[in-house]
Amino acid sequence: MALTKISTGFISDNAITTTKIASNQITGSDIATGAITVDKLDSSLDLSSLTISLPSNSVTHEELQGSYTSGTDDNKFLQINSSGQLQWADPNISAVPFTSLTGTISASQIPDSSITSAKISNGTIVNEDIADSTIAIGKLTTSIDLSSKTLTFPADTTFTNIIVSGNLTVTGSTTTVGASNLNISDRIIKVNDGESGAGVTAVTAGLQVDRGSLDEANILWDESIDKFTFKVGNSLANLQFANMGVQTDTVGYTELKLNNSSDPGPGNAYFLESDGAGNLQFALINHGSFSVSGVLQGTLNNLTYGGQSVTTSALANNSVTSSKLANTISFIGKQAILNPGDVLTAINSATSFNITNTNFSIPSLSITAAQIADSTITTAKLTPTVNLSTKTVILADDLIAQNHLQSNIVGINELIIENTGSAGNYLTKSALGGLEWTSIDVGETIAWLGGLWPDAKENYSIEGSLSSGAYTITIKNYQGNSLTTLSPFRVSKRSKTANNSTFTLWQQPSNVSFTIPVAKSLGYLDNELMEIFVYAMWDGAEGSQQFKLGIITEYVVDEGSLQSVTDLTTLVGVGSKGVLYSNFSGTDIPVRLIARIRMTQSNALSWASEASEIATNFQTFQLEYT
Repeated sequence: MALTKISTGFISDNAITTTKIASNQITGSDIATGAITVDKLDSSLDLSSLTISLPSNSVTHEELQGSYTSGTDDNKFLQINSSGQLQWADPNISAVPFTSLTGTISASQIPDSSITSAKISNGTIVNEDIADSTIAIGKLTTSIDLSSKTLTFPADTTFTNIIVSGNLTVTGSTTTVGASNLNISDRIIKVNDGESGAGVTAVTAGLQVDRGSLDEANILWDESIDKFTFKVGNSLANLQFANMGVQTDTVGYTELKLNNSSDPGPGNAYFLESDGAGNLQFALINHGSFSVSGVLQGTLNNLTYGGQSVTTSALANNSVTSSKLANTISFIGKQAILNPGDVLTAINSATSFNITNTNFSIPSLSITAAQIADSTITTAKLTPTVNLSTKTVILADDLIAQNHLQSNIVGINELIIENTGSAGNYLTKSALGGLEWTSIDVGETIAWLGGLWPDAKENYSIEGSLSSGAYTITIKNYQGNSLTTLSPFRVSKRSKTANNSTFTLWQQPSNVSFTIPVAKSLGYLDNELMEIFVYAMWDGAEGSQQFKLGIITEYVVDEGSLQSVTDLTTLVGVGSKGVLYSNFSGTDIPVRLIARIRMTQSNALSWASEASEIATNFQTFQLEYT
């Protein structure tokens, strides 16, 4: 019979050795409780590959590998070091993620001053997490941004020295400011904000001064009368202010408090007087009853001279004529000094007069043309040299030919000019048929003496603009701004009568435009260089002409001749080179060349490119004479 199990009492003490025990054979039920003591274990026992179940509460720090020092290792945690051994370590040596913790942390478990900004995640602290009266001013950073937060404070909360860097909106019904001084840097204080009606719906809006037990003082805008009012209570207040200078020409009839119903107008001898009720009124002056005394006596309606009041000093020279003298005047005791001219008149009025005094002589320069009979002075009566440099010689037209004049003898100094000119004047024919210096005023017709026409053009520029294939040409001032009466375009305009040697200074005080309609090639081909010459022209009769702009392509026309103009806006077809076009048609039109425009269009019938050049100063090799 085989041996299956040895009963207790059959094994001698110390008989079981390591060699007697097969591997993986001893189980917990084979060992009696308390049978294996420390001395029964091998000095080196490797249990790493075994599972050992120990009784509850049977392992203390004494059984753990690693030393323990009372006091030093108190309140520490067990930690496995890099060698795989257990050791005591402070809690903060290894961070424990909060995700592995559950429950709440009580106030007793949080050390003082241990919570810093770095330990708080953004947006995690809510109102219930903070004990009442916990956050004092010292716990906040010096700069805290609450712009995205909504703060709710208890009623009647008091704050000290608050600075709001953003917008402050108060939604309550009353805002009370108890400061002694209220400083506002805004230049305008707005009241009645949010008004949606037409005017102040509540009728009045403004400022009010609390005067304690007395009525409030108000500065109000009154919508019902469309005026500002100054009131104390419900009564209008008196205003007091320092003397204030009145701006020149700001106080007139309508600004005075007058009792008259209308302005009597000038030239009626009215003056201002009080009406006795605090107003002014116009009163008519009865100057006829004004009293006068002295040399003139009586009233203004009845003046007489006082006796012996008119003296020599009171009489103007040549004021006493023969009609003022009595028929008989006594010169007894007086010295009479006669006017030589009067004596000469008396002599000349005699039927005949003989000079018998041999000492009689004719004074120099006393014989005038009227005393010399026609054809009396012949060549023989003239001295070989006659100095006429200080004389005015009037000759018949076409009397002196060029061969009668010595070379280089007639210049500006030899011409008789009736006045003294100044810089910028023109030499022209006077109303008396002579020569005079004259300035050119706007609209004045100036006689031109011949030669080159004056090419006066000033203060203008030409602007071109393209819109939907139509090209508009506009004349403006030289700065590119609109023409005005203070900044007009001025140009010398020829007379509409081509051979009339006159011109007028034309002044254009407003912009004028001319639009080249769509699909007008004006005789050009695709991608061909286009030259458009811009002309000033005048439509209508002399004295009622209108200023217009016109164009011609490729060629210029004679400004000294009157021209024919074709209306491009009504033209059927594409237009041609060498034809003057405008927005009217007419013949005998005076024109002046003022600009040149250059451009190239890839499609001559559908313009899409702006001008490459707009010039107001260019050569045409064209001189105009009259």
